[in-house]
Amino acid sequence: MQVPNVDALLGFYDPIAGCRVLGAFRAFHGIKRCFTIIHAMTGCHSGFMLLRLLQDNSDVKVLYCGMHQDDLIYGAEHRLLKAIVEAHRMFHPDILAVIEGNASSLIGDDLEGVVQKCQERYHVKTPIVILKGGGHLHDHKAGFEEALLALSQLVRRPKSQSPRSVNIVGVKPDDFRANQDLREIRRLLRSLGIRVNAVIPGGGLNDIKRLSSAVLTVVVGGDGVELAKHLEREYGIPWIITPYPYGVGETQRFLNAIAGELGIPREKADQLIEEDMPMLREEVKRVQFYLKALMHAPAFILGDPGRSFALANMLHHEFMMEIPTLALQYAPAKEMPQELSYSSTIKIKPSREEIYGDIAKTSVAFASSFEREYCRGMNIPLVRFAYPVVDFISLTTAPLVGVRGVVTWIEHIVNTILLEGVKP
Repeated sequence: MQVPNVDALLGFYDPIAGCRVLGAFRAFHGIKRCFTIIHAMTGCHSGFMLLRLLQDNSDVKVLYCGMHQDDLIYGAEHRLLKAIVEAHRMFHPDILAVIEGNASSLIGDDLEGVVQKCQERYHVKTPIVILKGGGHLHDHKAGFEEALLALSQLVRRPKSQSPRSVNIVGVKPDDFRANQDLREIRRLLRSLGIRVNAVIPGGGLNDIKRLSSAVLTVVVGGDGVELAKHLEREYGIPWIITPYPYGVGETQRFLNAIAGELGIPREKADQLIEEDMPMLREEVKRVQFYLKALMHAPAFILGDPGRSFALANMLHHEFMMEIPTLALQYAPAKEMPQELSYSSTIKIKPSREEIYGDIAKTSVAFASSFEREYCRGMNIPLVRFAYPVVDFISLTTAPLVGVRGVVTWIEHIVNTILLEGVKP
């Protein structure tokens, strides 16, 4: 067996998480009918466009201002102005989001002045949101948080608050099976008599406008907590961080946390879980030999904090697998629990060399498409779940969250191992 040259791979895949601009892009782009203009050199735009098109071939919401190397001397404000005016004319978006890249932030383009000119001279009526500062300033998580805060300027004062209504914040639509997960989360909450007031990202302009009308903001997995704090300061809406509802246990904690805040009896949430358990038990019987083979197998996990912690708990407590190392693409929110109830090493933003060393010690890896070549060379199955997943499509309606999602996980894990083999 030929082992891949780690040093040769480092240049392609390091670092393990994107910069501030990518985090902001994922937040803005997750808003329906929000067109994102990348005010940077062509590399940023082409990279983001490629990530989106490999996930959704119909996606054309990533726009480029046309910045050229000559603009590093003379500025590119004229190019941004043209991009905004043309985007407004051609696409009639609900929101235009402008993300400033490194080049523009270094030369000092006046983005606010460009927006003002578009509105006053060219009569652009579309709301325009700006995120200034390049990707070098902060990391992926910071960009995501700052972009959601920038969108908060579009929130309207509430006429009234809807009882038992919640905002869902932090589920990223470009994550693997996230849209299916959102549908299942809506179904679970609706079964408890809870109305989803807004979903950010994942909703549209109207969702943003009515964020102030909910009685609770639910930050799923910890990302988006700064927006939740803003809504509390401005509108008095309390907020909670819940686990990402992977597996039976995390789903139960997710539902109990929300039900408890809204005064719904815990027994009602427990009953909802029990209603799906007979179906899960029947499906487990059909693959019990495969699942027994997974017991005590060491697994490596690399992903965002919210989903990675939830996945680790599900694999350990419900699949009986061992998790020697949990690697996080960025640091979790400080308000989020950062320990596991069992022995596991947690690494935050480890080097690519560390990651490959940890993968080599396990039987199966849970990570992104970027780990494919190394896992393939080591004959270690790669279960794709972390951003980005660009070599595996998910068109069916099956979610990964909730009790029903456990069946999807079983299918995903077992099929991956059967197709890719296991390390001898």
